Amino acid sequence: MIVGPFPNAVEDKNKKIFSSPNAKIFLEQVDNKGLQYHLTNIVRCTPYKFEYKDIRVKGVPTPTQVKLASKPTLTNQKSCLPHFFKLVDEIKPKVIITIGSFVTNTLLDLGLSIDKSRGHSYYHPELNAFIVPICDLDMLKEDTVYVKYLHEDLNRAKILLD
Repeated sequence: MIVGPFPNAVEDKNKKIFSSPNAKIFLEQVDNKGLQYHLTNIVRCTPYKFEYKDIRVKGVPTPTQVKLASKPTLTNQKSCLPHFFKLVDEIKPKVIITIGSFVTNTLLDLGLSIDKSRGHSYYHPELNAFIVPICDLDMLKEDTVYVKYLHEDLNRAKILLD
């Protein structure tokens, strides 16, 4: 099982999770490792904050609401967790790959940055699964250390599955 944080603006527009360019790069790497997976997000709805911008119409400012994706609130997070746990109970994954510190800390409550938690696997007794944290997908740029980390972490997940 692969768990992202929440749908971003691109995924919301496409109405499909893991459809952003970086997610596609990530999924290609997962497919290259031969891993079978189920995709989900810890928060299923796209959390928005609203900003107002002035648009001048014939010299008169008109406030217009603009939707911007933002980090989920604690309420968003808590309202989605029962759905996540139900899905885990149905699928019964052996390994859960968590993307970024938001997801990892939601499940493990480690309070660590992703740079500190990735590179390890953690057994979660309530989920009866190993958790393998990886970096945020927007860190995946070609020829960066994060691509190397991704390969290491996917290998770790594959070993745990085998």
